[in-house]
Amino acid sequence: MLKLFSALLFFYATYSISIDINIYNIEKNKVNILLAEKSKNKIQLGIEFLLDTDWKVYWKYPGDVGLGPSLQITEGSKKHKINIKWPYPVELYEEEVNLTSRVYYNHVILPTEITFFDLSKSKSNKIKFLLDFQICKEICIPVSKDFIIDLQPENYINNKNIEKIKIYDSYVPKDIKFSKSLKGNNITIKQKTVIIELDKENKKNLLNNEKESFIFLKNNSLGTTRFSKVEEDEKKIYFFLKDINYDNNVTSKSEAFIKINDEYFHWTTSNHIIEKNNLNFNLFLILFFSYIGGFILNFMPCVLPVLGLKINSFMQDLQSKNRINIKLSSLSIVLGIISTFLIFALITSTLRFFGKSVGWGMQFQSPTFILFIILILILFILNLLGLFEIRLPKVFNLFLKNKNFSQNSNTYIKNYFTGILSTLLATPCTAPFVGTAISVALSQNVLYSILIFLFMGMGKSMPYIIFIVYPHIINFFPKPGKWFAYLKYFFAFLLMLTVLWLINILFTSKHTISDNWEEFETYKINEYLDQGYNVFVDVTAEWCLSCAVNKKLVLDQEEIKNLFKNRDIKTLRADWTDRNDDILEYLNTYNKYGIPFNILYTTSNPDGFIFSEILSKNQIRKAIEKYIDTK
Repeated sequence: MLKLFSALLFFYATYSISIDINIYNIEKNKVNILLAEKSKNKIQLGIEFLLDTDWKVYWKYPGDVGLGPSLQITEGSKKHKINIKWPYPVELYEEEVNLTSRVYYNHVILPTEITFFDLSKSKSNKIKFLLDFQICKEICIPVSKDFIIDLQPENYINNKNIEKIKIYDSYVPKDIKFSKSLKGNNITIKQKTVIIELDKENKKNLLNNEKESFIFLKNNSLGTTRFSKVEEDEKKIYFFLKDINYDNNVTSKSEAFIKINDEYFHWTTSNHIIEKNNLNFNLFLILFFSYIGGFILNFMPCVLPVLGLKINSFMQDLQSKNRINIKLSSLSIVLGIISTFLIFALITSTLRFFGKSVGWGMQFQSPTFILFIILILILFILNLLGLFEIRLPKVFNLFLKNKNFSQNSNTYIKNYFTGILSTLLATPCTAPFVGTAISVALSQNVLYSILIFLFMGMGKSMPYIIFIVYPHIINFFPKPGKWFAYLKYFFAFLLMLTVLWLINILFTSKHTISDNWEEFETYKINEYLDQGYNVFVDVTAEWCLSCAVNKKLVLDQEEIKNLFKNRDIKTLRADWTDRNDDILEYLNTYNKYGIPFNILYTTSNPDGFIFSEILSKNQIRKAIEKYIDTK
């Protein structure tokens, strides 16, 4: 009897919460709350509007009039996140009064997900909500309605409501940059023109349905923007806009909502650069960043293996105590560094001129380049062990002999190559300030690219420039002795480790994806966000030592793994060890050209939060607190 009573009680409880909550029913207009799914700390529901003829409710960006629905929790949880998804609306334009509104007619369901972070402290299982909305015909009726959802029993599923909500979820615009079906298509803004680049079939469909296919908003304001005319060429559609005054500021935020082939897409300018060729940055500030970034590269793990070569050079200079030799030795390193940065500028500018995509450190994706570096390092190792001597050509030796400082002449060419080598080994690293400088350098014309790379070279050369200006500083170094021979063996050992690292890169083409990481695909970002998950992306490579440091000290730590797991964060890892144009295109979307690159997408911030190149646990905790554990 007790078992029968328990079964009936469970049936009654389940049935009672499966009934849709009707919160409004006037003049054939109904508003229902469709409960779809409940778990311990999450509710999936749909806000359903059933409207009589000519009645309407407004979209989240309603236009010049009206107000879209809003949902808030009034009792039961202080720490929560509400994510309402907005299906593509109908845009109405009244030319006589120059007013635009964006609305839903007849029937619409707003898919909604509520996540709770503090229910363990709550005394009640009941959550009280307040829904505010307007329904309009000739006049608008503002409505505020309360409703309560009981979180018990857990693990409730209503398949009928799930299917109803799923239909309208398919009308919610997906981020165009992560679209599988629109791969290779693009949107840019140049002053008063929105340029949409589509393949032939998609372009035809958009033009055939121009009026209902494209909504453009500047700064998400209540105002709207109309098209003065539309033009097209073989690949692109040009929408010329009225009533818009772009100041070419790359931080201007605008949104586009596009319908193509019955699919709906969303795009924001915050993920793109507005007219890359416009110099809307403070050049002096960028050059300062370039200089500081170059200086910081001296202390990055990528450059540490060649530190011994530099110290070895200074010790040899100390033996001579010839200030001219010290200056020339330092100058040769400086020339090696700066000439390499200038060659970078010319090569990247040439590749971009011919339409090729470039990135910082991409040369390490080439086995030929890695073999070349291995060969150079072996020569330096043999030199440190006394088995090989790097000599200048006779012409230079004769010149230096006439100047009475030929005794150390062979060190100059070695120091020059040391400067080159230290610069080449620095390219897998993206240090603070370097990312900003590289982003500008690889998106501007050749002149500005050369300037930025030159200042990076000067920054990296700074320690040696000091020795050129103040050569007597070397007197503070300890005097060379027998210990120095052993130190050279130690430096040779460090270079051997570098060679082993490069050999490992040569024969390791892909990262092994661990259990808590998935292989990166851009479309997965949208898929997981649509399912209510948050997404963390790590772009890495075997040749990126900064990436390895981030993984070892932060991402692979149990504390961070558990943090990702407990906050419903899906982790995607993009392996850029080998050339991958999709990953490079993804980086370029954020005007990034090097790695490491880490970004957190959340349902409250689908545009993503970009982390600094050097990660810390505290950075990740603060980002999660701000964008996920919101009040």
